[in-house]
Amino acid sequence: LGWSDGGVAGMHLASIYPAAVKKLVIWGSNAFVSKEDIECFEKTRDIMNWNRTMREHFEGIYGSDFGPLWSEWIDSMINVFKDGGNLCQESLPLIQAPTLILHGDRDPLLPSFHPVYLHEK
Repeated sequence: LGWSDGGVAGMHLASIYPAAVKKLVIWGSNAFVSKEDIECFEKTRDIMNWNRTMREHFEGIYGSDFGPLWSEWIDSMINVFKDGGNLCQESLPLIQAPTLILHGDRDPLLPSFHPVYLHEK
């Protein structure tokens, strides 16, 4: 089971070690970074604009440095986008495990074309 970037890691793992991954579940994951993704990410850069419960949840996990850490993650995704956007596209055709792709209709970070792309590949 992989959520978000964990789904990307799971797709890589399933493509490299097909005998080790019998089934794969990915949730809120993507194989590439698009311009639309960057626009969504930028809307969340200032964590003080987040819902308090959500912000406090992540601060509880990552500590008081979560704001700068989140901003650095967005910057890294911008760099991936500028470098072509690929996260794991080359891995998709190599995945042999049956894969369940989950995506929320109200996901604030990933547009709904990502699960469609994953399903088609």
